[in-house]
This record gives sequence, structure tokens and C-alpha cells, in this order.
Amino acid sequence: MEWYCALWNSDKASSAAGASMIYELLCEGDTSMVSEFPVVEELYEEVKDKYPEFTQHRLLGAVLISCDFSKAEYADRVLQELAKKHGLSYFEPQNFTFVEG
Repeated sequence: MEWYCALWNSDKASSAAGASMIYELLCEGDTSMVSEFPVVEELYEEVKDKYPEFTQHRLLGAVLISCDFSKAEYADRVLQELAKKHGLSYFEPQNFTFVEG
């Protein structure tokens, strides 16, 4: 079983419900609610270099990340910290956790 989350650049969500909508659009490949920002690429590279156990899917303005469910608690903590560091929004759909960037 896998665990999923997304980090993105957007000011269009101010609640977990709004973040859920953006997350669903991103999963369908729709990036209309996010915007490209160099920090997203920086985050992608940092995760790729430091956390090879995470699988990433880079979209324009967002990164979708997954890992084995056994690493979910660790991933959630690490990725929330990275979202804050890079000023990006974070959404984890399993527990409906949203941190506004």
C-alpha cells in the first residue's frame, strides 16, 4: 500500500477542502490552479537528492510524492518541513492534512 501527498505553489486554497480539490485536479494532470515557480524545482531536486525512497511526479507548479505506507509518518513530517522551508502548500489526502504555503 502506498501513501501520497502533494506540494504546490498556489494561493487558491485556504482550507483542506480547497486543497483536496487542487490535489484531485493535479492527480488528473490539470495544473490550472497552481503556478510555476523556481522553488518547486528546488524542492523536487532536494527530495530527489536526499530522499530517494520517495517517488516523485513533477508537474508545472507542483510535485506529487508517494512512498511505501510504512514510511508515511516519516514522509509526512519531512515533507511538511520542506513545504514550509520552500514556502509551498502541502496536502496529504489520507488524513486530510493541509498546510498553506
